[in-house]
Amino acid sequence: MNQIKGFGDPISWLFVLLGFPLAWHFSKRNIEQFEMTKIQYESLAVVEVKFMELDFHVKGLIDSGNQLYDPISKMPVMILSIANCLESMPSEVKRIAENPDCVLSGDGNFSHQLENRMRIIPCKVVGQEHQLIIAFNPDKIRITTDEGIYIAEKGLISFTAQELSADGSFQCIIHPKMMAGMAKQEPSVKVS
Repeated sequence: MNQIKGFGDPISWLFVLLGFPLAWHFSKRNIEQFEMTKIQYESLAVVEVKFMELDFHVKGLIDSGNQLYDPISKMPVMILSIANCLESMPSEVKRIAENPDCVLSGDGNFSHQLENRMRIIPCKVVGQEHQLIIAFNPDKIRITTDEGIYIAEKGLISFTAQELSADGSFQCIIHPKMMAGMAKQEPSVKVS
């Protein structure tokens, strides 16, 4: 004991040398996960879509990386998941959401009203060079964020039967152009 001369117990130093790096590693990982959740939460908005007789009220993720446009009209495209309400969807929309190739191959007979709203949009997906999706011209798109309420006067929606979020935190991917440039901000009502 006299040989240590005030530098502490070697076992205590062993805990310090192993404990601090482990504590730093786990706290850094938790902070990064918290920051990602915060960024995702700040990018969420409430979306109301009216399409023919269908009304959707879902949470949407504002995706700055979404560059999906109709090449002819230059309208931005929003992706909307109908995985939670497949049973209540009309059979035509359900069939297109589950298999968009049925439109491209000419297998489906669709109503005249639906065909007039339909657009074929080319897109790129990771792992595939060229892909085509089916989008529709909705009656109304309304997006509510902390900054205000936006009415996207020009925009298309593409239905998908896939879940967009693993944890169910959002059901659609919002094109950022739907909230700028092509959007009209509703005046907010202030109550005093």
